[in-house]
Amino acid sequence: MLDSRILHVSCITACLSVFAYRVIQDIAIDIRLLDSDSISDNIQSDKFCNVVFDHFHLGIFLRNETFSTEILQAKLKTIFSKMFLIQFLNEQADFLHILEEGFLTMRFVAYFGFMAVCIALIEVLVVRRMGHLVRSYRALKQLKSEERKEWFNCIKEFSQEKMAVLLFCIARNQAPPINKHYIDFGEYVRDTISLRARCTDITLFACFYCMVAIGHVATNSIFVRFMKTVPLLERNLKTRLRGESVFVVMYLTLNALVALSAILIGATIVSYAFVHSDYATIFVLESARLFIRTMYVLDRLTQCVCASRMEMIENRQNRLTDDQISAILVTGFQSGVTRKTFRNIYIYSTLFMSLILYSFFAKNGLFVNRKLLAMRFVTEVVITIDRIMNTERIRSTELL
Repeated sequence: MLDSRILHVSCITACLSVFAYRVIQDIAIDIRLLDSDSISDNIQSDKFCNVVFDHFHLGIFLRNETFSTEILQAKLKTIFSKMFLIQFLNEQADFLHILEEGFLTMRFVAYFGFMAVCIALIEVLVVRRMGHLVRSYRALKQLKSEERKEWFNCIKEFSQEKMAVLLFCIARNQAPPINKHYIDFGEYVRDTISLRARCTDITLFACFYCMVAIGHVATNSIFVRFMKTVPLLERNLKTRLRGESVFVVMYLTLNALVALSAILIGATIVSYAFVHSDYATIFVLESARLFIRTMYVLDRLTQCVCASRMEMIENRQNRLTDDQISAILVTGFQSGVTRKTFRNIYIYSTLFMSLILYSFFAKNGLFVNRKLLAMRFVTEVVITIDRIMNTERIRSTELL
């Protein structure tokens, strides 16, 4: 516990130090803070100056990435000025263009609609049909209540993480003036309500995460409902689950989700030719993590209802209680060496890919986009490292 806290504090301190260094390095200096000799030296050097004008400020600012004593003093004075503080806070809270570029485009609406339809169909054709096998109305009602909480919690965690990526890791500090329709809210509404057809980085990520959400939410819903439904079934039904149509549909659905994740891996590998390598790496890791997740759920549930498992229960059911049969069905062949190996591969690969992803998010958010709230991904990096160092305490189902 102490080592984890030391690691956490060390990582946050190091990231804040680098963040502060990059912010100070990028600060443009008001020439009124420099003497004439320094101004002349800077203008004659290979550095450049910007002329900044808006409703509040009129002035000439120098960008100088060196750290001489005078330059550093001028930059520190700029940091503690009201103008810089307002600009810094505006950049941290700059998010309205996310609506225009991510959520108010025709491509995102189409992808979001496809995602909603797929999740709804899986919910109706697979998840809810499992509940029809439960005879006890009270048990079924409690099952639906618990599952609804799990479902909303899964969507909430997924949405929060991906929204943070869009807000802090993909969003730019300052959008080009041509895109700043939100300055005039009336103009913003008129320009965006018609749904734009162009595609930006934010649009690309928003559409991609809609596809990832299908596999993420569906595998969680199917797995949780199966694990909680089996103990509530009648004894004679537990021995013939394999023949129930709902489990055939479940098997086909999970295979379709595996195929979807495999297609995403192929498409994201090709994306290296079209998008920035950092973005393409994020796409590949997200797709690979989804592929391993869907493969694990498919393997786990297939083993629970496989023919050999059903035959074993059938032969020994006179010596087994209902709870023992349920435990056998729920755990599958997880005690076998092969199953343990696959489970460990799933845990380690998921954790290592998550570690790389959170590192990319932290780097892009803190050091590229200068978003201080991206510090949450540094915390995720520390948590993931702690999990990797203590995998014996992690259950594979915790990562679903």
